[in-house]
This record gives sequence, C-alpha cells and structure tokens, in this order.
Amino acid sequence: MQFLQTLIATIKAKFTAIWTKFKQFTNKQFISAKLLTGLRKFFTETLSVKPRHGKDYYGFLAWLISRRLVYAILIVLGVLSLFYLLVINPVFQLTDATDGLPVYYYDSLALRFTTDKVKIKADSGYIAYIGDVEEGSVKGKGDLYDKDGDLVYSGEFINNKYNGTGRSYYKNGQTHYEGSFRDNIYEGQGTLMRQTGSLEYVGGFSQGLKEGEGTLYDKTGKEVYKGLFSRDRLVYTEFLGRSTKDARDLYSGETEVFRSSSDFVVTMPDIDAMYTGRLGTDSVEDAVLIDSVYVLNDRFYVNGEAVSTINGLTAALGDPHYEGNSRVKPAEAVAINMLNQEGYAFSGKVKMELSQLFDEVYDITSFDRNYTIYLYTYRYEGLLYTFFCNEKYGDFAMYQITKE
Repeated sequence: MQFLQTLIATIKAKFTAIWTKFKQFTNKQFISAKLLTGLRKFFTETLSVKPRHGKDYYGFLAWLISRRLVYAILIVLGVLSLFYLLVINPVFQLTDATDGLPVYYYDSLALRFTTDKVKIKADSGYIAYIGDVEEGSVKGKGDLYDKDGDLVYSGEFINNKYNGTGRSYYKNGQTHYEGSFRDNIYEGQGTLMRQTGSLEYVGGFSQGLKEGEGTLYDKTGKEVYKGLFSRDRLVYTEFLGRSTKDARDLYSGETEVFRSSSDFVVTMPDIDAMYTGRLGTDSVEDAVLIDSVYVLNDRFYVNGEAVSTINGLTAALGDPHYEGNSRVKPAEAVAINMLNQEGYAFSGKVKMELSQLFDEVYDITSFDRNYTIYLYTYRYEGLLYTFFCNEKYGDFAMYQITKE
C-alpha cells in the first residue's frame, strides 16, 4: 500500500512539473518577453557589426553596406508590410456573424479582387455600404449609409456611383427622390418628395434639374401645375396665346380673378405668377386668349444663370428697347399688391377698391392711377420682357412677358 502511494506521488510530481512548464511556455507574457528578447538580441547583434571581411558587405557605388544590416532592413520592411496587410489594410476579410457577409475596408487590397455581396467600412470604421461589388467596384444593387447609420441611398450602382433606378433619403428617413440616376444625379423620370412626406414633383429630370414634362404639387400634395419645365423652372411662356380653358389645364391651383373695364387678371399664387387678357364680353370666356404673363420673382434666368439687377440684364440682353417712368395699369396694381403681401415693397400697396361678383372674382372699381413705377423692356428670344422697378437703376421685383 505504501509502495502504491509513493508511486502515485512520484507520477503526480512529474506531471505537476510538466504542467507548470506548459503553463509557463503558453503564458502570453512569457511568449511576449521571449520574442522581445530575441528581437532585441537579433537587432543588437545586427546593428553592432564590426568590419571583418569583404564578403560581409555589399558594394554600392563608393559605399560598403553590411549584409546583416540589409537583412535587418528587409525583415523590418517585411514585418511592416505584414502588419499593413493584416491590420491596416487586411488581405483577408472579416465576416459579419449576423449575416455571414464578408467585411472589407473601402481601400482593402483584397476588395479589389472581390465579386460578391459584401459590407464595406469607411475610413472611420462604420459600415458605409452593403451590397454588390464587382472586382472591388460598387456595381449592382446596394445600400449606402452615413456615419450615423442612416440610409442615404438604396438602388443600383455602376462604377461606385448611383446609376440606374434608386431612391435617396432625407436625414429623417423620408424618401427625397425616387427614379432614375446617372452618375449620382437625377436623370430621366423621377419623383421628388418634401421632407414632410408630401409630393413635390413628378416628371422629367436632366443633370439633376427638372426638365421637360412634369407635374408640380403644393405643400399638401395637391396638383397645381402640369406642363413644361426647363433648368428646374416653369416655362411661363407656355401660357401665352392659350385660352383661359387651356390655362386651367396647365394650372389647377388656387386663383383669383380681377376685372377692369376691358381687361382681366387671373392670379396663380402657387407658381408665383398671373396672366392677363382682354375681355370681349361681360365675363371671362373660355375663348379669350392670354396676351401676357407676369412672373412675381426678382430673378430672371438667362442661359441658366440668375440675373437680379438691371445692369445684369443689360449685360446679358443688350440695351433695353424702352425705359422710363410709367403709371400702373390694373394688372400691375394687382401684382404689386400681391408682392407686398409677401413682404416686398415698391412704394407700398396700390390703393384699390374692389366689388366682389362671385367667390374669388372681383371687379376693380377704382385704383390709384398716379402710382408710378420705372420700367425696362428688353427683346429676348422673340418676346418682350418688361421689368418693374421702384426707381431708375433699381433692382426689379417682377417682370412681364408679352409677344411683340
């Protein structure tokens, strides 16, 4: 019995020593210390080389360079390269445990040879893209996110850009635009939404701007205009020469009608404009044609550039066809009063007395005929454009379009 106990104690002591050695050799601190000691010894011996023999050197021009020093430099470069490939720009991708998708940094070397559905991290580490790539280029369907994790765009990509059909989003998650893209901008048919979720525009786009046929909606999502757009703006000249019935097909928003002895004015506040025509009878007939359009805007666009001053107009359009002081006409009085409601001012409102005939239909019984404004009229693209100012060389607040 004593012999057996002695044997067990001896075996146990042997295994205890082996276990202790094993724990020591697998301890992280021990391994780290051994590695550091070995590296320190290697570099100390390498960098402390003393001249011994010519074979210990490489000749380069007039210099002799230690072979061991070259080896050390190569090893350091190799370690740095390995660190770059494994840590900074890993060759081997990580895998997201939640969905099994490979994860790459945007500048990963391995990503350049990948064709798959992946996740891509931005420089700061957040997931910026989830979707298809082809040989490192974002191509196919995918989702783009900002640093806060909010979806920015969902749809088709080619060459790392929005190309094809897709949807962009406001910061609050509401759809901003849905439709066709080319190189990150709106191109083709699409739908614009307001941040509140209401419709803003449905129709054509070119180079990110409204272009061609389109439908405009007010803040409640009600249709107000259906017609042509150019460079993001309504083509107001579409109203010229049309009947009032045709005009109602173009503009379906709120209106007010003002009549004088021989003329009528129809306001279109949802598109900052109004049109005028001459009365042939006591009422506004569908057959009556529109002879002018007033645009209640202090910007005029020439070749896509906004002009807001008379000097700018003259530089773009040439010398005015006419300029001078003028007493206001009924239509101009209505326009000036509309602008003053929005905070603009010529010389204040035009005094006007109205007689209401029907809902939103008024007779102008009298107005201040001595109210004076300064006019500049230019010829442009076969039409006459008259700009209305408070005084000579002043900035204009609105303009009128008529046929010559």
